[in-house]
Amino acid sequence: MIKMFSSPGVWREFFETYYRDEINKLAGKKLSGVKGSLYVDVTRDLLIFREGKLAEELFENPEVVISHAEQGLASAENIYDVSLEGCKVRFVNLPASRRILIRDLRAEHISKFVSIEGIVRKVTEVRPRIVKALFICTNCGKELLVDQEENVVKPPSECRACHSRGRFLLVPEKSVSVDSQRVKIQEYPENLRGGEQPQIIDVLLEEDIAGSITPGDRVIINGIVKAVPRGAGKKLVHMDLQIYGNSVEVLQQEYEEFEITEEDKKRILELSEDPNIYDKIVRSIAPSIYGYDDIKLAIALQLFGGVPKRLPDGTEIRGDIHILLVGDPGVAKCVDYDTEVLLSDGSLVKIGDLVNNEIKNGKVKKIDDGVYVETNLDIISLDSRFLKSRTSKANIVWKREAPETMYKIKTKTGRTVKVTPTHPFFTIKNGKFVTVKAKDLKKGDLIATPRIIPVFGSPQPLPDSFERSKSNNAVRLKLPERTSPEFWRFIALFMAEGYAQRSESGATIFFTNNDEKLVSEFFTYAKKLGLNPSLRKPHKDKRAKEVVVSSVELYNFLELIGVVGKSKDKKIPDLLFRCSKEEIKAFLSAFFDAEASVDKKRPKITVVSASQELLRQIQHLLLRFGIISQLHETKSRATNSQKPKKRTYFRLTITGENALKFVKEIGFTVNSKLREWKIKKNPNLDVVPKVSGILKETRKLLDLTQSECGVKRSTYQHLERGDRRPSRDTLKKVVKAFRKRLNGNKAAELNIRFLELLAESDIFWDEVTEISTYKPEHPFVYDLQVPEHHNFVANDIFVHNSQLLRYVHRIAPRSVYTTGKGTTTAGLTATAVRDEIDGRWTLEAGALVLADKGIALVDEIDKMRNEDRSALHEAMEQQTISVAKAGINATLKARCALLGAANPKYGRFDKYTPIAEQIDLSPTLLSRFDLIFVMTDDPDEERDAALAKHILDTHELGEKLAKFKNVVASGLSKEALEVESEKVKPVIEPELLRKYIAYAKRTVFPVLTEEAKQKIIEFYLSMRGRIKENSPVPITARQLEALIRLAEASARIRLSDKITAEDVERVIRITKRSLEQIAIDPETGEIDIDYAFSGTSKSQRDRILTIKKIVEDLEKEFEKGVPEKEILEEAEKRGIDKAKARELLYKMRERGELYCPRPDHYRVVHSY
Repeated sequence: MIKMFSSPGVWREFFETYYRDEINKLAGKKLSGVKGSLYVDVTRDLLIFREGKLAEELFENPEVVISHAEQGLASAENIYDVSLEGCKVRFVNLPASRRILIRDLRAEHISKFVSIEGIVRKVTEVRPRIVKALFICTNCGKELLVDQEENVVKPPSECRACHSRGRFLLVPEKSVSVDSQRVKIQEYPENLRGGEQPQIIDVLLEEDIAGSITPGDRVIINGIVKAVPRGAGKKLVHMDLQIYGNSVEVLQQEYEEFEITEEDKKRILELSEDPNIYDKIVRSIAPSIYGYDDIKLAIALQLFGGVPKRLPDGTEIRGDIHILLVGDPGVAKCVDYDTEVLLSDGSLVKIGDLVNNEIKNGKVKKIDDGVYVETNLDIISLDSRFLKSRTSKANIVWKREAPETMYKIKTKTGRTVKVTPTHPFFTIKNGKFVTVKAKDLKKGDLIATPRIIPVFGSPQPLPDSFERSKSNNAVRLKLPERTSPEFWRFIALFMAEGYAQRSESGATIFFTNNDEKLVSEFFTYAKKLGLNPSLRKPHKDKRAKEVVVSSVELYNFLELIGVVGKSKDKKIPDLLFRCSKEEIKAFLSAFFDAEASVDKKRPKITVVSASQELLRQIQHLLLRFGIISQLHETKSRATNSQKPKKRTYFRLTITGENALKFVKEIGFTVNSKLREWKIKKNPNLDVVPKVSGILKETRKLLDLTQSECGVKRSTYQHLERGDRRPSRDTLKKVVKAFRKRLNGNKAAELNIRFLELLAESDIFWDEVTEISTYKPEHPFVYDLQVPEHHNFVANDIFVHNSQLLRYVHRIAPRSVYTTGKGTTTAGLTATAVRDEIDGRWTLEAGALVLADKGIALVDEIDKMRNEDRSALHEAMEQQTISVAKAGINATLKARCALLGAANPKYGRFDKYTPIAEQIDLSPTLLSRFDLIFVMTDDPDEERDAALAKHILDTHELGEKLAKFKNVVASGLSKEALEVESEKVKPVIEPELLRKYIAYAKRTVFPVLTEEAKQKIIEFYLSMRGRIKENSPVPITARQLEALIRLAEASARIRLSDKITAEDVERVIRITKRSLEQIAIDPETGEIDIDYAFSGTSKSQRDRILTIKKIVEDLEKEFEKGVPEKEILEEAEKRGIDKAKARELLYKMRERGELYCPRPDHYRVVHSY
């Protein structure tokens, strides 16, 4: 046994030398019946005592050394002359060499004393844990005290008195127990490298340190690493690590993780003196995003924040600023690894491979449940303005943790896609182009898919890296340099009716077909490749001829491009998807020549194959010509098999107009498949979903009868009732009739334009036939961000994409990014969850708690869970979160600013509709935001020209940098590129800006000057002074408090301890901008704060009361409800326009103020 320097005597000497005052205080507590702990500063004291020998032994043999220390403490002298037995020694401030990242803990650290740092993610209740259990032997009555080290109480193996192995009775009240708590500590997100997930470790806290921390705290845990067996049986060879906590250091959270050096401080102070500091900070926030300077300034003010206040009466006033952005699409909408994305060059790439490649080559950035990388990919998406397919840019790729459950969506044409539950699909509802989440889709719903993808490339270089034959007598394969239509016909014929065999002596390629033209074509091209093909006569009773080509090199080439293998594994070479239109046409024509069966009587073309992937690729290539086909599973017997057993095959079918289009666009070259079909149009194959409401509304706006709508009245009735869907041709006829009667009706014009877009769009509305859930095989899901149109083509379906409030996440000193749905079970606030080990209820922190003293970025805040809505009121105003669940009553701190983003329900923001009606947030929640901005994309020739120039300059620079990096003779100079790079570089580097913000929040606490106070009062009174009797309220005390917070932040930006009149003027301009976007009543042109937050203006409220009074008065005359016509006529007499009155009737019915006992008849809903 190694002799140790540590002993109780040495520790007594240490304590009496360095901690005499602390020992006396501890003894005083002990005298009053309170056991305490003595905290030893390792770096300051222990490392210098006796050359640090005690410290070294503590790190290597902590259990023995801590036992010595506690014995030494118990015997130490004190002024009260009491024994300190039972008091604990706790070690803090360990040297940096003992600070280990959670992810770096290894077997070598087991039973060693270490220090870890992280965020408290979850805590259990504090409960007694038996450390010494007292048992009574039921045979002789002897009391036995047994040490307990595991989670399950273990009785003695035998009685020491009577040696009985019988029953032992546990006596809890005589057992020795200590307070115990388990917590989960998670690594800091900001310390992770690209692609890493935050690691979590369990920590056991006991006695006086149990209950000392709460979720969201940033802490240092010092303790002993223990290995714990996994599994219920505890017999697994793999172990879990946990830490037996010796001490907890709760970090002060005012950004002290940012080390600000003297050099940093000098730069910060110089920057604060710059007269253009506000402009520089605005230009440093997302410099690659053009415009939105007011919004960027508001976000800058939010980052610096106001001053939190605690008044003498205990009232707390928040200093954090809450901002809501409307119109910034969200996140958490991802697809499965194997989903194929269509790039603009025609390539089909698995999104998992695409994203992983970008991550490998790009600069990875971290979000709460994954990573993202900025990129510059050309992809195909649906132009949301004209509903046409076009090339777009994807500027970010995402890789996120997969949810527990994924959804597989299958359509009538056989297209399938696997997505997360919240991934949206485009559809039509109530005459609006909307998105529906996968989990909300139903069988029969129509979703948007491409009807044509006219993407074609050019002839491609052929790979020549296949293995050459080693035989000197071998016939050499003479490949052309590039692909051609003739080459692809040869490949298609082989894939359709060919196969290959390999042996030790060589390799042979076979092609068999009944048609002499195809046999001759294959034979001729094989000779053109420099080979020696031969013809084999048909077998007895068979008509098919066979071409035989003996060539190892041809076999190796075909294997290289991926067309050799079993029938079920066949797939089209990746090369073809990037080829020209003529080449793809040639491939399809040859494949269908050899493989397809053609119906004699009706337009129907069918191909059957054992390979689902091959036919899915064929289906995609047909789509490039606008040919829609259906792909389904079938059971049949193989034609070349003697076995009667049916096997799974796949059938691709082209029917009707699409079959005719195939003949016209692709065509057959063999006479046996040429047909002259006669076709009747079937309008049910190509329909537009759910436009009945907009058809009825438009017809009424134009005062048309159902007989005047371009089609038969009997047909139109069904369309307006919604029990039939219009075909594109029928919709075109209806729209034509509507347009003839337009006569300047603006409301009808908008509807007609929308219907025209649908009738002429590149969308095929495919019916959902199967919806199933499954457990994902891959641990991650993937997505692309397409900033212009927010969608891309995946598995030949238009899928919605992601966008991030990403720049604020980069520069905020502390930030947590999440979505309204939350990426953990805790969501935004906090939740109680049952502990997986002992079944106790524990508290798990949500995003707002983890962002304490920082900023929470919540995308899709309007999609939050119902239970989070009520908690958010408290979190935003009181900055606490109260939890009363499962017996846990706690109040957690959530002192964070909230930057939220919400999507308008119908895609684009409508400036004539109240914001409260366009996003799913209650008026009470909306009112808690200090500023609300709408990020609209309104056409503006001057701004659009500047934006276009900015984007082009940015992309040109990116192209030049890539060329300079990868091409030796690029013709570009480093100096010139550095000059150009200055245009898009942030004026202040993100790291310096983070430190600047941290310094300001830590040291600057500005006070209002008299001039500033007077300015705020003048503005407030001038706005309130507009209020006359029966007029709207433009501003309330809540906006006044927001003004003060913003003015404080403005002073902090320049590190000033005084709030000046200029600060107030600056924030008044921003506040006015926000109010003008959301609170202007479009009828009166006045600011009405109720219009912003409740959705109903003062003028509207007056009219609603008038309409309600009209209905109440007329109810006496009409027992079965007041006819709409009567209400509208009476409303017109009282000065309410008929159109507005009709709109109010619909709104009051939606809100439950009126109901319709029969169509177009109304009664008032009375409350009793």
